[in-house]
Amino acid sequence: MTAVAVGTVLVAAAFSGAVPPVAGMQFHPTGHWVYDTALQTAFHVDGATTNVDARVPVAGDAGSQVVQSDTDGYVVGGSRIVRFGKSNLKVQSTVVPPSDEVPLTIESVGGPYLVYRQAGKIVRLGTSPVVIPTGDRIGDPVVTADGTMWLLHSETGLVCTLPKAAVSTNSCPARVPAGHSGALTVIADKPRVLDTTAGVLRPINPDGLGAGLPVGVPTSATTQVAPADAGGKVALLDAAKHALYLVDPKTSGSRPITVDLPPGQYDGPLSGGSVIAVVNKTTSTVTTYDIKGQRTDSKQIPVTTGAPKMTRGADGQVYVQDGGGSHLLVVGKDGKVADVPVATEPVPTAVPSTSPSPGGPASPSAPPSPSAQPPQPTPHPEPTTNPEPPAPPKPPAPPEAPASRKPPVPPSAPGAPGAVAASAGSGSATVTWNAAAANRATIGGYLVSWSGGSTTVAGGARRATVSGLTNGQSYTFSVAARNSVGLGPAAGSNAVTPAAAASAPGGFTATASGNDASLSWSQPNLGGGTLQHYTVTASGIGSRSVAGTSTSYSGLRGGQVTFTVRAVTTVGGRTMTGAAASRTVTIAVKNPKIFISRGSDTHSSDCKSPNCSWINMRLTGFAPNTRVELEPYANGHVFSEPCVTTTDSSGAATCDNDTRYDVPDTTVYVYADTADGRVQSNTLYWERR
Repeated sequence: MTAVAVGTVLVAAAFSGAVPPVAGMQFHPTGHWVYDTALQTAFHVDGATTNVDARVPVAGDAGSQVVQSDTDGYVVGGSRIVRFGKSNLKVQSTVVPPSDEVPLTIESVGGPYLVYRQAGKIVRLGTSPVVIPTGDRIGDPVVTADGTMWLLHSETGLVCTLPKAAVSTNSCPARVPAGHSGALTVIADKPRVLDTTAGVLRPINPDGLGAGLPVGVPTSATTQVAPADAGGKVALLDAAKHALYLVDPKTSGSRPITVDLPPGQYDGPLSGGSVIAVVNKTTSTVTTYDIKGQRTDSKQIPVTTGAPKMTRGADGQVYVQDGGGSHLLVVGKDGKVADVPVATEPVPTAVPSTSPSPGGPASPSAPPSPSAQPPQPTPHPEPTTNPEPPAPPKPPAPPEAPASRKPPVPPSAPGAPGAVAASAGSGSATVTWNAAAANRATIGGYLVSWSGGSTTVAGGARRATVSGLTNGQSYTFSVAARNSVGLGPAAGSNAVTPAAAASAPGGFTATASGNDASLSWSQPNLGGGTLQHYTVTASGIGSRSVAGTSTSYSGLRGGQVTFTVRAVTTVGGRTMTGAAASRTVTIAVKNPKIFISRGSDTHSSDCKSPNCSWINMRLTGFAPNTRVELEPYANGHVFSEPCVTTTDSSGAATCDNDTRYDVPDTTVYVYADTADGRVQSNTLYWERR
């Protein structure tokens, strides 16, 4: 009971301002923050009670999202990321995002993260945010309990890892087969790849993807996969067929559950414990289901400006925010959906009254007027012997004019604009503000001024873009409103420094020697920023930070390797990644290998069941883009149905369903004759079935 009482006092203090927040107080990362654009305020909603228990005034962009760590919250918009403290409920710092793309937000161990999927960048938020380039576009990442983020590269199909606190991906243990699409999920805290082309859930092993399990439903590149299982079931959404599938990933041949959905465009699915939630954007509805596919609840999302946002919080619950941030729909652990109106009008500051309240004495805080006198007793008239006649009565005074006829208060110059803020671009800056008080005369315009110039925008404007600025030079801006009376007081912005991302490094060369490669380049135009380091990426290997203008690699695998180098600069607290220079080299082939395994059963006129099966073949380390003929050998001689295949750019190839064998109790292998000699596979004992 003591803990509850203390928490109640702190929340009340945060709202009323009567008591300052206790230093070092932390919100446990439960519940969810939502940003109300109209009120320019972030609200915290407790996930268990659905109470609004904290709020922070923050100047932000329309449609901003909020994510949290243990100690801080972050209002994330297209032009700025604002950090505030959850203990003192005050804004701490502002940075510029690396892209204007709407990011995927992830609250997890080691995070929170912002994932800019099209830009190929991940931001780990903190006191000093870190921008981690991935090298190309990525799908929706997933995170396991140890804080490792798993990434699936859209172009190469590589599955790579980003460990907690790492500044680059450190390994890529698997690759989706060429020509296949895929998506990531987590089942029992183990990452899995759904090969949406083959319809198979595959485990991620240290040496590649495992065989996996067919999901038993049609899948395609547009299939949407929940990032985590719900009570052991994996939720798949086929938006084109308006179908939600619940798949058991543990039991081969188990029948999936199919849930027919109403027509519409969908977001999701997201799982919270044993609950699955989807959002129908067409009807603006959130609907929940249990792991048996039974609908548990459905709730209308209030229709406001912008699209609703669906997220999974750090507490594992699903939250849906309306477009304007005035409502938050909380999906409970039982699947019930609660609509929490978070937009409330600010409580006006109390002003002590100087007049008595109805039926009671005047406020003790109102001192008596100095001119007020205590009541005097009425004197009794003295008797007189010669009384004078009474004076004629005075005519009554004219009545006072009613309040409605009093002269109106004349207009005055406007007040100062609120929440003036600036964000930098390349040779430009964007200045935003809240409306100034009009003071009884319509605001006709706003004057935006800076060292070197000024501009006037319309009275309804709330932002202005200033161009022609010098990259690398610091600027502050002031904004003042003007009405028919005159120009009101100005309010100033934060200081910003315009800058451009660095150009591509010049003179980039990449030279291969055996299994090694040497890289060198020259410093590019830094666009007004300060060079921090270069990010060098090797395809299939990952990225590294380099201080100078050269680096080298050793022990590379055979095949083609593409290297890219980018300059990373900082200016005004922002980190910027420059344009890339790329070179591709071919590494000499070393140690070609063939691995065979027994595939699925088959038959032909000469190959009888149940002992007739395909021989699956995997090639690595061969010459890239080269034709290879694989000869099967068993029972003392080469037999029919050789496999002919062509390796890819990395020297790898697959040959399945080309070669059959059906003589049991015999040792089988395959071989290939290459320019460097014969390469023989492992041997396989063909057991009788």
